[in-house]
Amino acid sequence: MSRAKCIMVQGTMSGAGKSLLCAALCRIFAQDGYRAAPFKSQNMALNSHVTRDGLEMGRAQAVQAQAAGAEPDVRMNPVLLKPSSDTGSQVIVLGEVRGHMSAAEYFRYKRQLFPEVLAAYDSLAAEHDVIVIEGAGSPAEINLRADDIVNMGLALRVGAPVLLAGDKLVLYCSGDGSGDAKTPEGLRDELAELGRRYAASKDLRALGLDSGGSSQCRFPGGSISSARRVAGYFCVWLKKKEGEPMKGKFKVTPSVGVNIRSGPGSGYGKVGAYACGTVVAVDEVREGWGKTGLGWVSMGYLEAVSSGQEADQVTDTGLVISRDFIPPGRKNRPGKANPCKYITVHETGNTAQGADAQAHASYLKSSAAVEDRVSWHYTVDGHGIVQHLPDAETAYHAGDGADGPGNGTSIGIEICVNQGGDFAAAQANAAALVRLLMGEHGIPIERVVQHNRWNGKDCPYTIRHTAGAWEAFLSLCAGEDAPWYAQAQDWVQAQGISDGARPDSPATRAEVWEMLRRFGKEGA
Repeated sequence: MSRAKCIMVQGTMSGAGKSLLCAALCRIFAQDGYRAAPFKSQNMALNSHVTRDGLEMGRAQAVQAQAAGAEPDVRMNPVLLKPSSDTGSQVIVLGEVRGHMSAAEYFRYKRQLFPEVLAAYDSLAAEHDVIVIEGAGSPAEINLRADDIVNMGLALRVGAPVLLAGDKLVLYCSGDGSGDAKTPEGLRDELAELGRRYAASKDLRALGLDSGGSSQCRFPGGSISSARRVAGYFCVWLKKKEGEPMKGKFKVTPSVGVNIRSGPGSGYGKVGAYACGTVVAVDEVREGWGKTGLGWVSMGYLEAVSSGQEADQVTDTGLVISRDFIPPGRKNRPGKANPCKYITVHETGNTAQGADAQAHASYLKSSAAVEDRVSWHYTVDGHGIVQHLPDAETAYHAGDGADGPGNGTSIGIEICVNQGGDFAAAQANAAALVRLLMGEHGIPIERVVQHNRWNGKDCPYTIRHTAGAWEAFLSLCAGEDAPWYAQAQDWVQAQGISDGARPDSPATRAEVWEMLRRFGKEGA
């Protein structure tokens, strides 16, 4: 039997304040002389904290551990999901990658993880006086209850009392289903008095009727049927504070970006999309949707950014640069001063599915990268930019020796070439980053160079093997539009009429004759 006491904080939704409240509780318990530790069985976050032994865990639990005066430990967050698309994630268990899974695959797999989650909890409980447990999302999502390992499913297994965090809520504790129980009709009527209704209302954030209902209760858009009264744990309904619209600058957080709609709701048509990391100005908020210059987006996919962050870390295309630094002291972080005289452009060469910027950020913190002494400053994909080292530090990316001019005087940028990625978008994002760095460090366009310059490696491979691609990339870096002949250049190359090279060189009569012959042959 674990000797530690425990308390659990659940929320009415994501962003209700669970992490902050848990951190506060950890600090309070620690100040009162208890050995406290945080615990969240499953966390979903794009970025992670790397422990001293090189394992990954959720940043929130790392902060909570620090609040408790404890060393961050992967047992505090045994399961970490890092989204790789809108339907799949990289699954990290006890700090190590188990693989990439779709949502359906993970729902089937997670029941196998519960013993490991409980083992991690038990070992922490054996070493501490108090465990502060954080739930995930809303516990009232009935479709997730069957194999729940993070909310009431965990609370019941470890015997944790539960606190509920939220902005403004109605909480119904039905106990054993006796006198204080509410029928669904009763809940419906009370919600109606507060100006809300079940199912059809977009304002309804969560409704949990655990294990029962009344004989038959019909609502606009849905119904509940049961022979029993509500005998479950709770029914929660959340309403955002009115009169306090959230306006200002926000960052798009999903790795796949967010859809822009013509009105405030998912029922309105799509009119475009914002890429991950884009900073948008929200001028009006209505029913959880924010109005931007191009249309409406769900506020649930936006994260507020400070003016300082926007000024320091945003490209001229509105893309926020995410920081995921290699920890100081690692062998692949030399720490020497970089005068930032050049910008060196690479391609990752990694065509594997999911080998995006965040995946390479994880690689650079792995033991393999440390032992091979591999590092660079930025990785760019079609959705965003991740920074791994400060510009003012040297890195091991040019292959010309620890003190070579490539490693010692240039900022290294890797462009992702992963299968399923958008290489054209990645190049455009890389060019936006180059423009930012040129402006910050006073680097002229003539000193934006290929990796090939420093050690002769055939890199960036795709760009080097595509006629006119390097020149086009430099034009993007200089803020210039594609040349007027770009479409014609691509066409003659695709048709085999010309290699598309030397667009500014004069053609001899013989070359014109040969191109006409090829054109006639193609037309025939």
